[in-house]
Amino acid sequence: MSVAAPMMLAALALAQMWPTPPPPAPPPIPTYAMPAQPANGRAPWLINLDELFNPDAYPFWARNLEVEGKVRVKVEVDVAGRPIACEILESSGSAEIDGGTCALLVEKGRFAPATDRKGKRVAGNFVRAIRWQLEERKALAVIDSHVRTIFTLGKSGEVTGCRYELSSDLTVDDIDKRMCKEFGAMPAMAAMYGGPEFDWLPWLFVMETSQFAGTGEGAATVGSRPGEQAFDHVRSRLTIDPRGNVTRCEIIERGHAPEEGVEKGCARAMVQPFLPAADGKDRQLTIVSAVYLRKK
Repeated sequence: MSVAAPMMLAALALAQMWPTPPPPAPPPIPTYAMPAQPANGRAPWLINLDELFNPDAYPFWARNLEVEGKVRVKVEVDVAGRPIACEILESSGSAEIDGGTCALLVEKGRFAPATDRKGKRVAGNFVRAIRWQLEERKALAVIDSHVRTIFTLGKSGEVTGCRYELSSDLTVDDIDKRMCKEFGAMPAMAAMYGGPEFDWLPWLFVMETSQFAGTGEGAATVGSRPGEQAFDHVRSRLTIDPRGNVTRCEIIERGHAPEEGVEKGCARAMVQPFLPAADGKDRQLTIVSAVYLRKK
């Protein structure tokens, strides 16, 4: 079965609980003079292009904000093939995409150095336009499921580990495994949502999502376990037409989630496609999400 739904809805739940945090400032981009291209030689080229620029490498905040764009960059590469500096030649219009692209090239790019016309290695510039485009949303199944995503946080609130606890009808292959990877790339959670709750780091950050195909309340429940401190919760319900389009998103109950975050969560749910109904009828999907803190 196609069951990316639990993790998509878990991400939706987190978006509902807090407004999207402001993106961090892009990394500083050196702007000092670049060396000239070697005359009649060969410019540097990026060896690991496909490894760097793939859907899993999408800049975190750009994906979170659903931003796409094309950026043209120039990277200074030394005689050993090391990227030294990155300059934006044509901006995408998004600081998240511009900064994320330069950071990726400088931190993880592997280059073959430039050569002059005699074949001698020299410093040079790598120039390329990079287009970032979000993947097409996959239609999800309307099913019952339960997922707990457990993040291990360090003393500064940084994500140091992530694992899943799934209901018996799911396997790890059924969920969107980018969840752990993407949240691992986030700034320290303590810096984002700081407060007295963060005085007892390190701890576990538990995000739990239960969904129930229907209007019943009983199956779509979550609950803290011994040693866990409730942080926030949201209960919502989607109405899905026979073709799989979400026609309504209703917030039934919320804890401390601000209205802005709730509205953003519903806006994202409204554009998520689902598989068509076999019986040709409208369906409802009840989602209950909660966040807990747990001392290690």
